[in-house]
Amino acid sequence: MEFPNKRVLQFDFDVIDLGRMSAENYVKLPNPAALALAARMKFDVRRRIRLTRDFFVNLSKTPLSMKVQELVAGFFSAYQALNKNTEAQRRLCTGVFVIASTIVILRPLDVS
Repeated sequence: MEFPNKRVLQFDFDVIDLGRMSAENYVKLPNPAALALAARMKFDVRRRIRLTRDFFVNLSKTPLSMKVQELVAGFFSAYQALNKNTEAQRRLCTGVFVIASTIVILRPLDVS
């Protein structure tokens, strides 16, 4: 925003085009922002189940409160909603289940 004698506001942001970034690289990072934003990145549709599985597995390994995990999972699921067939496939290949519209994440046991 400018006035004749003074500039009041100037925004200088870098643009990140999520649609050009590969989701597969980001669902494997232990970073909640990267995991959530991966839902908006490009991916091979044939690997959608694997992408979703990798997302939930890595989310469960990331040290976050359950509330933050639910927020990140909700964001991802809003953009990568699965139909009944793909939901059944996802449940078979991960420890992630949907019970009464709530995502339950089973954490791996630490046996050491």
